[in-house]
Amino acid sequence: ACALHEVAISNADIIVLHTNPNDPLPLLAFANEGLPPIILVNHADHVFWFGATAADVVADLRPSAQIITRSRRLIENTQLLPIPLEMPALPTESKQKIRKRLDLPENAAVLLSIGSNYKYLPYGNLNFPETAVRILHENQSAVLVVIGTDKKNKDWQLASKKIGNRLVLAGQQTNIVDYYRASDIYLESFPLGSLTATLDAVLYGVPVIRAPQLVLDILGLDCYDGMNSNANSNEEYCSYVKNLISDSAKREELLQLQKQSVASAHTGDGWRQQRDTLLNSLPGHHLLGFTQHNLPTNVFEQSDEVWAGLQYLHEGKKILSRAYFDNPAYSSCLKPSMLDRLQALTLLRRQYHPEFR
Repeated sequence: ACALHEVAISNADIIVLHTNPNDPLPLLAFANEGLPPIILVNHADHVFWFGATAADVVADLRPSAQIITRSRRLIENTQLLPIPLEMPALPTESKQKIRKRLDLPENAAVLLSIGSNYKYLPYGNLNFPETAVRILHENQSAVLVVIGTDKKNKDWQLASKKIGNRLVLAGQQTNIVDYYRASDIYLESFPLGSLTATLDAVLYGVPVIRAPQLVLDILGLDCYDGMNSNANSNEEYCSYVKNLISDSAKREELLQLQKQSVASAHTGDGWRQQRDTLLNSLPGHHLLGFTQHNLPTNVFEQSDEVWAGLQYLHEGKKILSRAYFDNPAYSSCLKPSMLDRLQALTLLRRQYHPEFR
């Protein structure tokens, strides 16, 4: 912390924190005034994080995150700074040629969805694999490609048995550009969305359908021009998907609206203007303390119930502390069955506990 403090005060004009949500080091390094102004990039807007008192301004990536920054983190100086994206180059091959290379039907309506396994884990009425089965049963000319999931996942295995080869579980892919180019519609993952993958789909020319029935706005993509409101039911969602599958002119109309909206916020001059607004909001030097005069509330909100429910769902019947992953001393107190579960969770999260390397 002392070394970081010295580096910052000796060399920096502005300090940008793009740190792990659980990292207390910035709070220790920047716990006094007179330093360069500090921006905290809120890249983990859906979880608790340290750093509210260290930030002179919080850079929120989306409006739904900004609401939480103000109401729950009690930070007034927050500015929107969307994820910067690049406009992709124009395709050099036809969609049919790309599909042939990927072994996809040339004349099918190709649906695409991208996300890690945990983003599709069913929660309440939100069950993507089951919904995918319904969509494909109702649209016999459609094929759904899912990238990022584990082919051994039981939910996806069951869906695959019901549908057959029209459900393509592509697993991990190092190059997904061809899949974007080959697709007609992109389905946002749910119950947890994949923000960057979904926005990239729009820029690659694939109209996006937002998830149905979000339990919290922060768990999915914010609404851009040309995008559907979150459907109120699974029936409404499937009906909307079916209509777009059968109406290529409507898909193109919505795509143009979506592309304009996403590009203006995430690329070029539109993004740079938001960056400049953020920089102009900085004080002359780092200041300490809350700028929010309202007192924190202890009122139980729906979001608290959802966070608890998702943690229960993702980490087993017992809500486990993150300390179990980070402190090997805890493992000596755990039963073998708990160690097995922790090992599975650790591998799922791609975080390798020292005892499992």
